[in-house]
This record gives sequence, structure tokens and C-alpha cells, in this order.
Amino acid sequence: MALKLLLVGASVGEHFNRRFRHEAENAAKLQHPNIVQVFGEGEHDGRPYFSMEYIAGPDLARQLREQPPSIKQAVEYVKTLARAVAYAHQRGVLHLDFDKF
Repeated sequence: MALKLLLVGASVGEHFNRRFRHEAENAAKLQHPNIVQVFGEGEHDGRPYFSMEYIAGPDLARQLREQPPSIKQAVEYVKTLARAVAYAHQRGVLHLDFDKF
């Protein structure tokens, strides 16, 4: 199991904390092979967190920096990501990080 903890907690305001909890609750409803399973959410010392499936292996960002993929592999990564995002969007779930684009 892994934990995602909002380190800034209450200092970012209740609106952001509520969005973080809402993301966790919605993500917990998703069952897809390319989306990490979220088990639950809570709060510790005023900081929201959620527990999720632990995925062993290298960090994709580091792997891409150290050994850039071939065009074919990059296309496969994008297709996999697009399918997972489409699955979530079809269920009304938008990841918090995607609203920055």
C-alpha cells in the first residue's frame, strides 16, 4: 500500500482539501488495469490523505529521462494513458492534475 498525503494541509484552504478528498473518493470507484486502485481516504493532523495500491518498479519520469523511448514505445505510452483517462472521464472523474492544462 502507498499513501498520498497533502503535505500543506489546512494552509491551502478548505476548497483544495475538499477537492483532494473528492478526487480520492471518485478514484476509489475506478477499476482499470492502468489506474492505481485507491482504497480509501482520511485525515491526519489536519492533512488529507488517501491510501492506494503500491506499484513496484521504476518511476516513469526518471525512466524517460534516462532512456528516451522509441517513437513506437512513446505512442504505446500515450495510447495507454489516453485509454485510462477516457475510462475515468466516462465515469465523471477528472484527475486533479489534469485541470492545469
